Amino acid sequence: MHQFAIYPSLISSDLLSLGKTIELLDPHVQGYHIDIMDGHFVPNLTWGPQFVAAFQRTTSLPLHIHCMVSNPEKVLESLTVRPIDTVIIHVEATEDLHGMIEKIRDTDAQVGIALNPETSVKKYEKILSLVDHLLIMSVHPGFSGQTFLQETFKKYNEAKNLIDSNGYRCELGADGGVATHNVSSILSHGVKHVAAAKSIFSAVDPILGVQSLVQAVTK
Repeated sequence: MHQFAIYPSLISSDLLSLGKTIELLDPHVQGYHIDIMDGHFVPNLTWGPQFVAAFQRTTSLPLHIHCMVSNPEKVLESLTVRPIDTVIIHVEATEDLHGMIEKIRDTDAQVGIALNPETSVKKYEKILSLVDHLLIMSVHPGFSGQTFLQETFKKYNEAKNLIDSNGYRCELGADGGVATHNVSSILSHGVKHVAAAKSIFSAVDPILGVQSLVQAVTK
């Protein structure tokens, strides 16, 4: 059985019942995935640092704060983070990736980078030694409910080989199109944590959605 962590992507939840949803899911998940979108780097627009602070008051579980923004520096200035949280920035969104990594480290949060589908893993091989998490997008970022891009499996393999061969400590994550029919295959390619949206929140009960993902791996 693959050991993995499920981070429900709250963008797909009932936004008017977030507090209740988190209370229900807390015993069943390992953390939450929060997408900060600016309507510029990606076409969609979501919540900002104030909502992140509200989530932190609601749960003691780790947050993966996924900054899908053109100016991650500005977002980071307003974020309140905990040592258990991870701030994930897109390599495509900054011209000073090393500087951003250092700034996130200074907050005591964990550091993650995200790669869009068209972005090469090999290009950022050396950066992997500096981060805790590598999030590989398996859809084009911006909207939940998209179909998993099959070519992502090749990127998982490439990333896992680079991480293992160099002894890097960063964990591989998946975001986009994660569902019961593919989660086992995703994990078999070295992925350690998944951001799941529609597969959890389109279920009659989100707890059942989480359980279905777990059962798809353990059966």
